[in-house]
Order: sequence, then structure tokens, then C-alpha cells
Amino acid sequence: MASPFEIIARDARGELDPGVVYVRKHGKRGRFLHVDPGILQLIGRSATDVMNDPCVWDACVERGEKDTVQQAYSDPAGCDSPLSVTYSIWTQPENSPVRKLRISETFCSLSSTDHGRIRVGRLVDTSALEDAQRNLAAEKDRLELVMYGTRLGLWDWNMQTGETTFNERWAQIVGHTLSELEPTSIETWGRLANPDDLSGSDELIERHARGELPYYDIEARMRHKDGHWVWVHDRGLIVEWTPDGKPLRMTGTHEDITDRKHQEQFLLNDAETDPLTGLGNRRRLDREINERLACGLGFGLIFFDLDGFKAINDTFGHLAGDEVLRHVAAQLQQESRQTDCVIRYGGDEFVVITPDLDNVAVREVAERMRSAVATVRVRPGSPTIGVSAGLVVSAELPGDARTLDAVLALADQRLYAAKSAGGNTLF
Repeated sequence: MASPFEIIARDARGELDPGVVYVRKHGKRGRFLHVDPGILQLIGRSATDVMNDPCVWDACVERGEKDTVQQAYSDPAGCDSPLSVTYSIWTQPENSPVRKLRISETFCSLSSTDHGRIRVGRLVDTSALEDAQRNLAAEKDRLELVMYGTRLGLWDWNMQTGETTFNERWAQIVGHTLSELEPTSIETWGRLANPDDLSGSDELIERHARGELPYYDIEARMRHKDGHWVWVHDRGLIVEWTPDGKPLRMTGTHEDITDRKHQEQFLLNDAETDPLTGLGNRRRLDREINERLACGLGFGLIFFDLDGFKAINDTFGHLAGDEVLRHVAAQLQQESRQTDCVIRYGGDEFVVITPDLDNVAVREVAERMRSAVATVRVRPGSPTIGVSAGLVVSAELPGDARTLDAVLALADQRLYAAKSAGGNTLF
């Protein structure tokens, strides 16, 4: 038959979380009247050992914490409400080394019986929980150090409500303080982002939400408080979903890559620039044409070639020939519009790409440029420079055959025809 104290302990288990439940006489050296068998796994001593000698348990308590524990045992507050105390104990479970545990002890009730005042409590090993909390705190500290060291802006977006939080660095990248941007939402990003980049950003987020991309990753521009554009590397991941499978929460970072983008542009410009004339080179031509073809944009192309340039080099020398090329480039550039792209293709050949979509408009541009080049002379009083050109409009080629090589080949054929017709003409 169960003892009255076992019954009290059994009833108490309905009120307490799992742990070793005990019944003990109240006071600093109160005797244990009941201890759950689980005490053996906790300290390596049986329930009988603990009930026979309360010092068995009390001796396990860390020396520097004994007074705190004893004070808690005598605290009058335990008469009216639950009281908890956390402390360390030294234990040596069977076949295990000595170890130090953190114990959370809760007194859940105090009452009077024939044995005097008793308290019912539980003992829980919180070592693993406290280790996890310490590790979590350390991980948080490390993360904050990484964020500080890498100067990353953080964002956290509720995709259902639009509510979005940012850290101070996110705001600093665009020249603001966080308080200047509050209250914040996803519209804060929308207001600051370059409109040309928003559609690409939205598409990548949708593809990530559909599972087509493992994460969201884009380089985009944002408007700085001073008015200029800054570049950010924007990365993110959906980390939480609604019960019905909709994306709920997405978090990510912003890295300021403005300096890197400027350096890339400088290197690109350098790689795509003809050093003699300052015009774009063939690499620039390839990129410009291929970008237009990829986007389905129509264009016109004028392929210029100077007439009799070899004779200029042979008669006046290569330095004079280089000077002529620079003057021709300057004339072509002067007659070009902001939407035109002037290229030195190689040697004495130049290419102009225009946004014009019909032959008449392209011919007008070509004639204006040809006339300008015709003013160039090798020396004062020497004959002017003649120039021939082949003209192409991209729409002349069927879609499947509309490639960079095909456009240039057609322009070259027409240039050859202009040369064959006597030169200094357009074909």
C-alpha cells in the first residue's frame, strides 16, 4: 500500500513538469519523507539513501551555494506560493565520472501534517538547457560580431502583412538613420530601390517561393539620401511558411558593393575602349549587339571604311595615319546622338549602332557622318578623306538568322559593294 507521502507526491506530479518529485519536512535540515526513484540517475544514490540521511543530498550542493539553498528552504514565502531556486550540485552516477549539474528546485506546496510542516517539490537537471542557452548566447554574440565586422544590413520581412524590420546598418548604406525611415515596411525597400531593378527582384523572389531557386540573390541599386545610387548585394531566404504552404517570413542581408561595381565598370570600360581613339572597341560592339538581340530590340548598323587609308600611311607615315584616325573618330562622335554607339572596329574601319529601325533613318545618320568625315585632311591643303559605308537594319534578317555575325556579314557585303562602286558612298 502506498504511503501518505507517496500519494502526496503522486498528486503533485499532475501539477509539476517532469522531474524527481520529493516530499520533505520543512526546514534547513528537513528529512526526506519520499523521493522518486529517479534520484538514482540524478546523483547516483538511491531514494532510500536520501530518505535515511538528508545530508546525502545536501552534501551534493556546491559549497559556495549552500547558504542560498538553505535560505530558500526557510523562506516564509514558500508558505503561500511556489518558490524556485537554481544551484549547482556535484554528482557521480553509477559507472560515470564526477560531473557538475545545474539543478532547478521548485517548492510547489507547503502544508501541515501529523509529521509537521512539509513541502513538496521537484528537482530538474537543467544543465543541458543552460548549456544550450549559453551556446545560443555565444552564437548570438558571434553573429553580431560577424554583422559588425562585415557591415551587413539585415532585413526581416513578413510576406503576408508586409511588415519589415531592418537594422541600423541597412539604413546607413543609403545614408539614413533607422529612425528616419520608420515606420518601416516592404514599401521602404520599394521607395528606395531603382525602379529598373524592382521587377527583376520580384521575379527572383517568386521563383524562390516556387522552389525554383534555393535562395534569393540579386545585385540592385538603391537611392542614397544624397541622391546618388548605391549598389547592394541583396540575399535572402524564406525561413517560415503558413500552414497552407504560403511563404510567411523571409530574412536576408544587404552588402554595400558600390566600390566593387565602380571598379568593375572601370575595368569594363578599359577593356572595351580603343586606346588610340577612345571609342568603343570590338568587345564593346559584341556586347552592345548581343544585348539588343537578347532583348529583341531592333537597331541599325553602319559599317564605315576609309578610302585609300593605306596610301596615307605609306605617304605620310603611321603617326600621321594615327592622327587621321583620331580626327575621324572625333567627327563620328561629334555627329552621333546620345542613343548612338560609335565603335572602332579595327584598322581604318568604324561601326555605328543606331536605334533607328528603317533604312531611310539609318541612311540619314550615315550621310551626316560621311559628310563630317569628308572634312578631315592629312595636312592643310591635302585632299579630304573619303569614306564608304555599308548599312543594315536588323529587321532585314529573319529572327532565327538575326545574329551578330550575320548582321556584320551583311554590312560587310554592302561596304564591299560601295567600295566597288568607286568609294566615298553609301550602300
